[in-house]
Amino acid sequence: MVLGTVLVVITTNDADTAAIAEWLRPQLTEMQVVQATGFYAAMSALERRARAVVIDVGTEHGRDDWRLAELRGRARGAAFVVVADAVHLSMLAGATRADLAVTSVDRLPPLRELLLTDEPVVTDQTSWRRSRR
Repeated sequence: MVLGTVLVVITTNDADTAAIAEWLRPQLTEMQVVQATGFYAAMSALERRARAVVIDVGTEHGRDDWRLAELRGRARGAAFVVVADAVHLSMLAGATRADLAVTSVDRLPPLRELLLTDEPVVTDQTSWRRSRR
């Protein structure tokens, strides 16, 4: 069974990208979190079917919103989240048809609330250990 991407997070800076990737790594099975900078690196990560892709698209968008819209087509079943300053939030959220758009990492809900899939993705070792006792 080949699993696909379940979460795509779009950011505009290195700090948010790193914070989100760090937050995701312990929660996903097999630590399948890929950080990408720019459109082409993001497309490559989606083609490899990484479980979660955190993309830093920067702040210079110009007329590239059509390009960002292509990301949705590469990960159809994935939840799309945008974390960006208010100045860039609506353009990025609109271009990607984001399921959630927030202005800071602290405003993200728990991972299980972000996902659109029923696939088991989150690893909860504490409850697993308790159930084995």
